[in-house]
Order: sequence, then structure tokens, then C-alpha cells
Amino acid sequence: MVDFHSVPPPLKKGNLALQTRTPAPGFPSGPAPDPVMNRETRLALNLLSLTMFSVGATMFVAIGTLPDLTTSLGVTRAEAAMVTAVYAFGSAIGAPLLQIVVGHLPRKRLVVAGLMFLGGGVVLSGLAPTYELVLAGRVVSAIGGSVASPVASALGASLVAEARRGQALTIVAAGMVVASAVMAPLATWMGAQFGWRPTFVSFGVAVMLFAALTQWRVPETGPGERLNGRVLVETILQPVNLTGILVPIAALTGLFTTFSMITLYYFDYIGATPEQTSVAMVLYGIAGVAGNYLARVVTRIWPAERTITVALLATIAAFCALFWMPPLLVPATVAIVVWSGMLSLFFPAQQQRMMGLAPNRAGLILALNTSALYIGMSSGSWVAGLVDASYGLASLPIVSVGFLGLALGVLALSSTLAARRARLAPGV
Repeated sequence: MVDFHSVPPPLKKGNLALQTRTPAPGFPSGPAPDPVMNRETRLALNLLSLTMFSVGATMFVAIGTLPDLTTSLGVTRAEAAMVTAVYAFGSAIGAPLLQIVVGHLPRKRLVVAGLMFLGGGVVLSGLAPTYELVLAGRVVSAIGGSVASPVASALGASLVAEARRGQALTIVAAGMVVASAVMAPLATWMGAQFGWRPTFVSFGVAVMLFAALTQWRVPETGPGERLNGRVLVETILQPVNLTGILVPIAALTGLFTTFSMITLYYFDYIGATPEQTSVAMVLYGIAGVAGNYLARVVTRIWPAERTITVALLATIAAFCALFWMPPLLVPATVAIVVWSGMLSLFFPAQQQRMMGLAPNRAGLILALNTSALYIGMSSGSWVAGLVDASYGLASLPIVSVGFLGLALGVLALSSTLAARRARLAPGV
């Protein structure tokens, strides 16, 4: 049993020198949470955001290079989409299961090991001579990402006092937002200039360098929770948790139904050039980064449910515009800029909401949230292939609207169940 009243010695200079405090349930003893989020804490959180960047960018590097990858490997667009789907599905399955196997180990060690597997898998895919080996590399990356992502969030949350946990999660989640915003345009440009293989290899090496930075400057806050299959099943089957998990599944399925083929949508449907597409993706990226700074304010003044609702409604409006407008470059880019900014609000608010639903099982609930995100990403990639094959690229946005509307409905149900539980069992 963890002794929550033990007083750890102060860390040496170069790490975090934090005031001793009693950690919250779900966060084992270690360096005490920083009540003011000083410079060293912010540095650690920003380095952990590189983990989220790496996990997300491993998805988006395939999306950005999809045209060149399709041609180089001699596969269909649906088969090329599987390069994205396999990584997402592997991460979805691996996140909760690997929490059971290794989640009790020291958190920083898990983040560093996960990043090494993640980067190594990307390099393997980039050097693979066949389509099948490319997919194998994606599986290796999925194993690393499914360990690193939820543990990085839990580690970041454990570095600060409870009142600043939402802000800390927003900083860590910024990596995922920046990845979705920056990596797609960067990979699109690099894929057009150098090919998808150099793009993959260079990014994989960068991820392994991020692992070294994490080992150097991020403090260890102690081991995670020791879990078993029974706890996993119990946590999932609680109606409040289950509906909370279904929200990102539906939302990300909707987003990735269009986003997984966004470069092809620009090339083949709108008729944009690679340069125009890269500019559109850069604007998408700028909007995502700006949205993350907005999220750092919004998550402190709005409840998570309101933030998620506003983000989903605005994204639905953007996809409706994308569907109904003629295939013109500027209107389409305005629509994806709005969608990018709203996605930046969704990610940290969803994490914050899930931690509020099960604060005593922070590591597991964040792993389940990560799993839900990747189930949505892989489902969206799969749906995109089906819709494109049957109805063409022009139909992708309206299918996205349907799934996003479903996410809103599930969120309303989840909020109702959470309110009922609060009335019947206060403090649970």
C-alpha cells in the first residue's frame, strides 16, 4: 500500500525543487505537487507535451505523406489509409492493456521507453521494403505510443496541485494539438519534396531525441497504479465512464472520416496544388496552436462539458460548410481553420472531464481516454476508405457531421448520468 503521508526528500538542483505536499488520490507519493507552477514545472510539462506531439505526429506523418506513400508502395487509397488505421487501432487496444502489464512501473521510465519504441517503429516503417513491413513498423510504434501517451498525461497532472491540473493537462495536450496542426502540413511538404521514406526516418530519429530530453529534465514522481483485468472491466462498465469514453470515439470518428484523407481531398476534389495544400495545412496548424492558448484560459473558467459542447457545435458547423460550399480553396481552408481551433479545445477538456469522472484511477481513465481517441481515429480512417470508395471524397464532410452529432448526444447522456451519480453518492 502506498504511504500518502510519507515525506520525500527534496530533489537536487537541476530537477524540480518542490514544496512537500500530500498528493491527491490516484497519484502516488513522489515529489509533491507544485502549487504555483514554477519555471521548472513548466519546463517539465512542455517536455511531456513533446511526448504527446510524438504520439500524435506518428499518426499525422502518414496522413501528410499519403499521396507519395500510395504511389511508392503501389497500393490503393483504402490500403494506404490502413497505415493510419493500424497505428490508431494498435494504440487503442494497447493503451488500457499495457497499463495493466506495466502501469505500476515508474512513470518517467515508461514515457522514455514508450518514446524509444515509438520512434524506432517509425524508422522501421520508413526503411521497410514492403507494405506488410510498413504495417509491422506501425504496430511497433503503436505499442510505444499506447504506453507513453496516458502515462505522460498522468505524470504531468501529478506535478501540480489539483487546482492547476486542468491547466497542466492543457499544456501536455498541446503536443497533440500542435502535432495535428503542424505535422500534417510539414509532412505534406516533406513528402512532396523528399518522399515519404526520408520523412518517416527523420521524424523517428527526432522522437528518440525527445526521449533523451525527457530522461534528462523531467522528474520522476513515482510508480503508477497497479491494476488488473477486473479493475479495468469495472471501470469501463460504469455507465458514467462508458458514456464518457464513447464521446471521443464518436467525435474522432467524425473528425478522421475527413481528416485522414484531407490531402487527397485537397488534391483530387478541390484541385489544389501541393504548395496550396501545404499553405492550407500551415493555416490549419496556426489555428490549432492559437486554439490551444485559448484552451488554457477556457479550461480554467468553463466546465469541461461546456467546452466540449461548444467545440463540437462549432466543428459541426465547419463540416456542414465544407460539404455545402463549392470545392474552392479559400472557403474550404476557412472551414478547416475553424475545425482546427475547436479541436484544440476538445482534447484538454475531454481529458479533464475523464479525470473528474474517476479521479482515484487517473492512470487507467486516461489510458481509456487515449484508447477511445485512437479507436475513433482508426474508425474514422476505415470509414473514410469506405465512403470514398462508394460515394467519393465530396461525401466525407457530411458523414463527419453525423458522427459529431452522435458525440453531442452521448455527451448529454454522460452528463445526465454524472449528475445523477453526484446526487445519489456525493463525493464518488
